[in-house]
Amino acid sequence: MMEYSSYYYLVPKGFRKHYTVFWIVLSIAAATVALVMLRALGEILSLETVIAVWSLLVVIPVSHLNISNEFHAMASDLKTFFKCDANEFRKWYQERLQSIFSAKSPVMWTTAILTNIVCTAIVVQLGLPLQSSWLNALALIVFEVVAFASGQSVYTLLAELRLLKQFTNFAQCPHFYQSMPATLRKLSTMYLKSSVYILLVYLAVLIAIVRGPYGIPPILMLVLVGIAVFPTIYIMYSVFQIHLLMVKLREGTLAIIDKRIQQVLAENWIIISGVDSEFVDSDVDEPDLDKVNCLAKLMDLRDKVEKMREWPWNFEGRITFTVSILTSIVQVVVAVQDLS
Repeated sequence: MMEYSSYYYLVPKGFRKHYTVFWIVLSIAAATVALVMLRALGEILSLETVIAVWSLLVVIPVSHLNISNEFHAMASDLKTFFKCDANEFRKWYQERLQSIFSAKSPVMWTTAILTNIVCTAIVVQLGLPLQSSWLNALALIVFEVVAFASGQSVYTLLAELRLLKQFTNFAQCPHFYQSMPATLRKLSTMYLKSSVYILLVYLAVLIAIVRGPYGIPPILMLVLVGIAVFPTIYIMYSVFQIHLLMVKLREGTLAIIDKRIQQVLAENWIIISGVDSEFVDSDVDEPDLDKVNCLAKLMDLRDKVEKMREWPWNFEGRITFTVSILTSIVQVVVAVQDLS
């Protein structure tokens, strides 16, 4: 359930089933109030910057809630990859989700606070952008909230990759072959969505900086490069880990099928091999058709498992990866040219 996400408790109870609407309405209302105040006091801050900053108030919490919800929904599917007691797995998995998405992790707080400190130091070094001191103070508070949320998101994304690594290390072949492709597809799609959310954050930050009061000094250029490169790294790492998981599960399933095939062959090797009747013991009965059919089904199943894909690429994944890597390249090239 969404209760794993720390943002769940920030949404009023009446809106928790429609949390996306809540964050959108809150963001629009806050942006409208901010623009009215800025215009009323004669402050110059672009409309694009205000909208971009407050759009982060939608992207960050909504993505956090969505991904935590999807991770929770996959618990029963992922259980098939672990040969342990269902209650034991559920407890372990719930602890992992609590650590990743709730506000109870000391590592999360450390990451968020450090991000907040670094971002605040950058703004202070560049200078507060507004003429009004109390508006600067208010804007700085809003900025620190966004910076803290961004730091929490960084921790969450890295913790998701760590969880995927744990899946790869400890997973074993599932009890049912049929569950493998569907579960791996869901897992791949879930990490792909996280990559899309990172790209949306990059787009918002890019607009806020380009249209902001500071221009693009070197320190902000480095920030843009970091955010632009991160989704590419995230996608490459998650895809590679899922690839290792797919290979491991496929090989484990093939080993089980091969073992069963050898058992059937050992029980019926004379019949299967077509040895001449003069070498067959007169006590040997007619072929066991059930076992022969079982062997045929096993061979067919083995062929299907052998042809399983080893990489979790689909059309959406290729598009997202292409966009992310092009974004990274363009941003790095622009940064190099600007800094040189």
